[in-house]
Amino acid sequence: MIDTVYIALICMVLLYFEMIVFNIDYTAPTFLVTASFTLCLLCTSVIGHFYPGHYWDITELHIETGFLIVVYILIFIVVDRFCNRLAKKNITNTIKKEYMALRIQDSILYISVVLGLIALLWGIFNFKKYLTSDWISSMAAYKLDVNSGAIKENLSSKLLNQLAKVLEALNHVIVFYYLNNKASKVDNPKQNKLCIASVLLYMVGRMIISGGRQRLIFVIVAAVTGMLISKTYAEGKKIIKKEKKKYFRLMLIIITILLPLFYFMGRFVGRHESEVFYAMIAYLSTGIYGLEQVVGHDFSATYWGQYSFPGFLNLFKLLGIAPEHADTTAVLDYQVFKHGNTLTMMGRWYWDFGIVGTSVMAICTAMFFSYIYYKCIKYSNPSHKRNIYIVVYIFLAHILYFAGYDDFVQTLLGFYYFQIVVLIYLIYNLIIKRKIVWKKVT
Repeated sequence: MIDTVYIALICMVLLYFEMIVFNIDYTAPTFLVTASFTLCLLCTSVIGHFYPGHYWDITELHIETGFLIVVYILIFIVVDRFCNRLAKKNITNTIKKEYMALRIQDSILYISVVLGLIALLWGIFNFKKYLTSDWISSMAAYKLDVNSGAIKENLSSKLLNQLAKVLEALNHVIVFYYLNNKASKVDNPKQNKLCIASVLLYMVGRMIISGGRQRLIFVIVAAVTGMLISKTYAEGKKIIKKEKKKYFRLMLIIITILLPLFYFMGRFVGRHESEVFYAMIAYLSTGIYGLEQVVGHDFSATYWGQYSFPGFLNLFKLLGIAPEHADTTAVLDYQVFKHGNTLTMMGRWYWDFGIVGTSVMAICTAMFFSYIYYKCIKYSNPSHKRNIYIVVYIFLAHILYFAGYDDFVQTLLGFYYFQIVVLIYLIYNLIIKRKIVWKKVT
């Protein structure tokens, strides 16, 4: 066994090498994954050492768990350096240090605000039958029905969910549009207010519709990522190095703001959380705890890909890989997994495939995100095509931010995310004018 503090220190050393030695961007996939595991390990350590009696207070991990985490991060670093070098080597033209100012008609933003308001009121209408004098209990009951699928069965909720998908894609485009034009010093106060109103309405509406805070957190993550990319992707290496301290301080400020926000969002959606700091560290420590249980109990899957690819269950049944009676619910023993079913990004992979399969999945995931980041964004000239990749990247960024918490790669392989990516492509091309206005970075 090895203390969680030591694994966290090893991850911090790797994070230092990424920042100082390799000069990896704060928005690069490797940095986000390493930072995520480091933070979650620190939270696990705090829970174990300072909250004795907590029902998943662990102070030590199996050697294999620690080894798995370190190897996973090292794989991301190696793939990152490979993709970075490959992308730089294949540059055919000089990368322009220019911003691409964009334009959206005011009417589009007004429509987005109206649609967001409709979705919010519609969600409140669906929720009102659950409303009692106890808000937390009301939201908890509502969320239980949302998660069980009971609410999705009626036509109203089905239509509302389709509208929510459109708004999700639309508001990610708007987030990028707002941040990009801010970075390129294109100031339009009226549009700025409309953009902010649209995104806020979507965020509150989404919390009501889903009965949870995850999607709201994902939008905040997308906004932070988009802000950093908008300020750095077209700048030279020296400028990025110079700006890193400022961005690091900014990230600390954002985390400080998110702590109380996370707590109050939890109360809003029916979570019985006792204090601000505890709510955050307990939430972020569950993935490491879950991974430790998987490794420590030597679990094995019933059929190939059972926990890693739940979205492919029907195909697996057709191919004879999964038994006919199998369902998509990963039933975890509550006596072992007291907190739920969060297992870090690689917990389900290890459950299904062991360490070799986990390494293969890590290589594939790192390749996918690093290719988009370096080839399609960082070392690509300003264009509408690159902008679409940026919107897709910030939409998917939560997968990397929450790598130490749970596996959202499985959702990436599902039909829902495919729909959102297609909608982002269509909406971007539909609402953003094709006239390019170049503005030099000063």
